[in-house]
Formats: sequence, C-alpha cells, structure tokens
Amino acid sequence: MDLLYGGNELDVFAQAQCWKTHRSELIRPFVLGDVLDVGGGVGGNVSFLVNDKLKSLTVLEPDPRLFDRLQRQCHCTMVRLG
Repeated sequence: MDLLYGGNELDVFAQAQCWKTHRSELIRPFVLGDVLDVGGGVGGNVSFLVNDKLKSLTVLEPDPRLFDRLQRQCHCTMVRLG
C-alpha cells in the first residue's frame, strides 16, 4: 500500500532558503549522532541538517513519488521499502 502525500507546499518550501537557514541554525545543535528524518519529502532539508556532529542520516519517505524526487535530489544511496 502506497501512502501518497496530498499537499502541494513542498516545492514552495524548497525555495525558502532564508527560512531554512534560520530554522536549521535553531535545531543544528540537536542534530548529532545517528539521525532519522521522518517524512523527507523532496529532500529540501537534507543539506541543512548535515553538520560535523552527524554520524549518519536516514531519511524516511513513504510516498513513492516523493521518494523518487528525494533520491534524485540527495545523490546518495537509498533503499525503497514496499
């Protein structure tokens, strides 16, 4: 069973670089060790999460359409389940 995301704001937020920079500065001290990003969407936040305290980042995206976009955006090894 595929879980399809019904929203349409992900492309808008992907362009919100100033907002993402500000938000990532607030949460970056807590992004350390092994991190799970639940609902990775189109991958717009991945580059903002990466820092020198991060050991590994696992991104979970249940929507197959968003997963495909996420995989192209992040240029990393991914595994699709289901």
